[in-house]
Amino acid sequence: MANAFSSPYFLNAWNLSDATFNFTEKAMIALAMAMLIIAGEIDLSVASIIALASTAMGLAMTAGFGTPVLVLVGVATGLLCGAFNGWLVAGMGLPSIVVTIGTMSLFRGISYIVLGDQAFTSYPDSFAYFGQGYVWWVFSFELALFAAAAVAFWILRHCTSFGRTVFAIGNNPTAALFTGIRVVRVRFVLFLLTGVMSGVAAVCLTSRLGSTRPSIAMGMELEVVTMVVLGGVSIPGVQHSGRGDCRRHHGDGHLRLWFAERSGYRDVNLSGAAADRGHRPAPAVRAKGLATCRNTPSGCS
Repeated sequence: MANAFSSPYFLNAWNLSDATFNFTEKAMIALAMAMLIIAGEIDLSVASIIALASTAMGLAMTAGFGTPVLVLVGVATGLLCGAFNGWLVAGMGLPSIVVTIGTMSLFRGISYIVLGDQAFTSYPDSFAYFGQGYVWWVFSFELALFAAAAVAFWILRHCTSFGRTVFAIGNNPTAALFTGIRVVRVRFVLFLLTGVMSGVAAVCLTSRLGSTRPSIAMGMELEVVTMVVLGGVSIPGVQHSGRGDCRRHHGDGHLRLWFAERSGYRDVNLSGAAADRGHRPAPAVRAKGLATCRNTPSGCS
């Protein structure tokens, strides 16, 4: 409020439009990450996928390829990284948090091997449109792309059988398997979606910055997870608010509980309902003063 009154430019349409560049790339990844977490998994390698995809685009640029090929290389690199994560988690049965922490170092390490302390610059002028261009008036291409992706993921999550299977797997993967749901395939597809959205974010971020460095998007994975949790998705994957309005969400306790379960480490100092249940995540936690979200599209109760 103070900024709005003190400066006539604070609430300017162009200033607000420029502010959207601070979150659109992360928000696009969060759309796919939300479904992955609802299914009881997580991907901490998304920022490193961006780094590797950006490096691949830089290599394609130095080889003389134009903007269409650069975009395809970025998205394809994200798809391959997502497929690799999905194969290790869904195919090999490894814990997703362990796998993606490892691939987080692997993907970014490859970028450091290729680039070292150097950077790729001199991208084509036409490539800048994806991260700096405007569709109409103050509406940037990134914001329009995010809006379209948000609508597509909402339909996928709430209006398709695939979305319902994601909720079922998040509630109880064993029961979902015995009802005929192809749990392995669904999990693999979710990692593919996360990889693709990371590749799309890499295209937009590289275009906006106009350069590629191995440190690009460093730490972005935590911001993406934070967006998902604040949007109403519980880290254990058993609770979700379709409208993103879960009130007084106690994500910290769920986060510690989820990490304890996924890592197999039981000697974690847990308290309250989590400790009473023997470190097992519950479909809902009833506590005084806390709102509860069940894993249904209806949201909070």
